[in-house]
Amino acid sequence: MPDANLNALWSRVLGEALIAAGCRHVVASPGSRNCPLLFACDRLYGERLVMHTDERGAAFHALGLAKALGEPVAVCVTSGTAAANLLPAVCEADAAGIPLILLTADRPAELQGCGAPQTMHQPGLFGVFAEALELGEASEATAETMREQVRVAVSCARRPLHLNLPLRDPLPPLPERGAPAPPGPRGSCPARSDVSAPHGLIVAGPAESVAPALVARLADATGFPVLADACSGLRRPAIPNLVACPDALYARPSADPDVILRIGPPPLTRAGYEWLGRQACPQIVLGGARDDDFIHSASERIVDPDAAAVERLIARLGRADDAWRSQWQNTVPASTGWNATSATAAVCEASGFPLLWLASSMAVRDANLLLAPRSTAQRVLCNRGLNGIDGTIASFCGASAALGRGLCLVGDLACLHDLNSLALAARARGAVVVLNNGGGAIFDALPVSQVPGYRRLVRTDHERGFAAAAALFSLPYRRCADRPTLDEALREAAGCDGLQLIECDLRGTDGIAAHRLALASVRPRL
Repeated sequence: MPDANLNALWSRVLGEALIAAGCRHVVASPGSRNCPLLFACDRLYGERLVMHTDERGAAFHALGLAKALGEPVAVCVTSGTAAANLLPAVCEADAAGIPLILLTADRPAELQGCGAPQTMHQPGLFGVFAEALELGEASEATAETMREQVRVAVSCARRPLHLNLPLRDPLPPLPERGAPAPPGPRGSCPARSDVSAPHGLIVAGPAESVAPALVARLADATGFPVLADACSGLRRPAIPNLVACPDALYARPSADPDVILRIGPPPLTRAGYEWLGRQACPQIVLGGARDDDFIHSASERIVDPDAAAVERLIARLGRADDAWRSQWQNTVPASTGWNATSATAAVCEASGFPLLWLASSMAVRDANLLLAPRSTAQRVLCNRGLNGIDGTIASFCGASAALGRGLCLVGDLACLHDLNSLALAARARGAVVVLNNGGGAIFDALPVSQVPGYRRLVRTDHERGFAAAAALFSLPYRRCADRPTLDEALREAAGCDGLQLIECDLRGTDGIAAHRLALASVRPRL
């Protein structure tokens, strides 16, 4: 059968080279960037491919196999912190002289060093603890050369060997349909020394990159509408001119702005950052010195602005008229029925929690859609530096120890990944709310969901519940199968000391369809 696309060819040749070198087993963790490798290994290895959600555990499982069999065993993971989770097993394998083969998917060169999602410097990641073979990017012309390089390197391996694999979209083994050319070199709009912009916007990404008081001053003085992500620190309390649902406007913008003031990194959603990337107007970025402009559209950067810098910027900008400001205002999304979106809405609407921690994957995306502006303060935090699901519960417990009662909204796979951190419950108050849809439902929205074997290899369906986990760590537990039960559980958690575990049983529901319906329900505010 011919390969569906270049990534499928490259992954097949790699898998065949591993087998030729005597690597008869692969342990893998699910992901999007490594899905070409997952499907290739499934075809080549069959039952000798083992799937495990936790990359750290997957690496140690591979280490155990390699030690018992006396032969190389591979572990395959996606990009970002997933790769970093391999390090403990790599250190042990190096000390024991075990040929642990590390297959780490990576982003292509144009997404490196600019804050792109789930992207970090992976070549040489394991330092002195592993050999490394640099394969370069997938190419049909060099596939056979790569095959021989991998065969020889794995055959000779007597310690860990790292194969880092940059893979460019499209990722799944589906026929390519006029895929766009990869982005060219970084460009920028010409900087202006004086911007007259009655039609301006303020767009804030998922980080508290600039003090909210400074952004509030900027919004108040310019009159610009503010499109702020949930974790920007600008929704609760709401600063002036805040738009209720930015996600809906990125998909259906009201008009083209004359200038955009960006606070920190680009927005969380693909619709948001792709919309920004299409704008031809000047984009002035306010934030830290780290380059996080992966859409390559900043015309000017103001690093660590203070009050004086904000006043100088205000003096350069015109003030938006009322008509411009009003056409960007919209309504809060509506959620109905019982699904991940309505459960997230309940968490976002709950009162009595000064802290809300959002896990990566669908939890932060649903909350980004549904978290309505409020006049009362609430810290809304997430780990969006590298967007990994690892360490969510531990991070929440740390934040709760500092800030008090909170809610942690987490998916089932992220909860399983960090289950042992429930041992930190004594340091936290509030509730861990698990959205249990029986696997990685975020992947249901991607083209990979069309590939046979998707649910086993990428979504990693499971039937686990969390009642036993709560009992293991002596936590009060509530199972919720409808919105009224969840509302009641949240009210109880707001009035109790200690930490509770609330499981939302969402198996059999369609969270992606519910998210899209909520997004479509947003209307202009008249």
